This record gives sequence, C-alpha cells and structure tokens, in this order.
Amino acid sequence: MDYQGTRNRQAQTFLSTVPTPAFKQGNFAALPFALYDPTTTRGVGGSTIRDAFAGNQIPAARFNNAGRNLMNLYPDPNLPGITNNYLYNPSRALDVNQYDLRVDHRFSDRDLFFARFSQSLLTAYNPSYLPAPALGAGPTYPGNNKTSAEQAVLSETHTISPTLVYEFRAGFSRLNIRNVSELQGSNIADKVGIPGVNVNPDLSAIGRLLSQVFRVWVRPEQCRRQRSTIITSTQTV
Repeated sequence: MDYQGTRNRQAQTFLSTVPTPAFKQGNFAALPFALYDPTTTRGVGGSTIRDAFAGNQIPAARFNNAGRNLMNLYPDPNLPGITNNYLYNPSRALDVNQYDLRVDHRFSDRDLFFARFSQSLLTAYNPSYLPAPALGAGPTYPGNNKTSAEQAVLSETHTISPTLVYEFRAGFSRLNIRNVSELQGSNIADKVGIPGVNVNPDLSAIGRLLSQVFRVWVRPEQCRRQRSTIITSTQTV
C-alpha cells in the first residue's frame, strides 16, 4: 500500500480592464474618441452619418436596467487609467490524495494471482480574473473542481504445462470530473434582470457576455460534469 499527497497554494496575478465610476454613470469623456448616438443615424448624400453624444456623455435615460446592473457588478479600478486598471492577486489551491493497494497471492506453483486498486482524489480552486460576482471567463475553468479517478485490476496466471501458460486479466477504470462556479446558487441573471437563464441549480449564473473593451466576466456554464467508466478483460494463452 502506498499514499501520496500534494498541498499547493500558488498566488496568481491578473491585470484586467474594468469600467471606471464615470463610465458606469455614462460619462465617457476620458475616451480618446467620440461616441456616436445610434438613434441619429441618417443618410446624407449617399453616406451614413450620426451625431456624437455631447461631451461623450450617454444620458441616464438611455440606460437599459439590466445593462446598468451588469455594469455595477464590475469592481471599481484599483489602478489609475482607463485600461489595465484592476490588479487582482487571488490564490490558487490544489489538494491531491492518491492511494494504491496491491495484493499478491501464490495459490500454488502453477497459479499466481494479484489484485490492485488505485484512487486519486483532487480538489482545486481556480480563481478567475476578477473577484465575485464579476469573475471572468478564465483562465481554464474558474471555480471549484473535484476530480476522482478509480482503477481496479485483477489478474490470474495459470501454468498449464512448461510450454503453455494461461493468463486472465480484468480491469475497471472510472473518472468523475465536476466543476462548479463560485456563483453556484446565486441566480444572478434573475437578480440583474435577465430572465430565462437560471432554470436549474446548475445554471444559476448567467450566459457569456462578450465585450470589446472589458474583460468577459461570466462563465456560461454554472456547473460542468464529466463521467466515464471503462471495463476491460483479456485472456491470453
């Protein structure tokens, strides 16, 4: 019998771009380019033109409630500037326990037997780019991970004659992977005003949102599972 254990705690460094308090209020005066009002789009002389927002300020009346709530999930910057303005230093945790147990038995000079069982249990926490509830879509699959793997082998070797040997071997392998977001059970889509997403406990966060400016902030799946089982047997003469 043997055992191997791993305990790892590793600091992570993530640099992201988050909206400033002014941006959350619709004030984009800090941007080096103008924002144009899509409702003023019109054709003039065969060209399409639009009027810029005065002072790069989007009126509060134009805000969508769900959009405003989503924006407020971002933390405020902790670094100056409008880009690369949020530094986050979470800790990644990894615990692994691995066991092996083997039994060998000699029934007679002609019959040898062995059995082995192995198990690996992994528990990990992978932080995302931003603290909850903002999170982010990476790296890898952020959140809590539990992975278990088991394998069993049986073997019996029988010597029929000095020139003839029979061997029977059977194996069993199983892998179970479960990833769960930090937002499990939060029903955050309902809270910000996006219905029809939090339809079961494993979908209690929100769908993926893409942004050209800010870090993508929510993982689409709230819970991911993967299971596989393999059973094999061989006979050799």
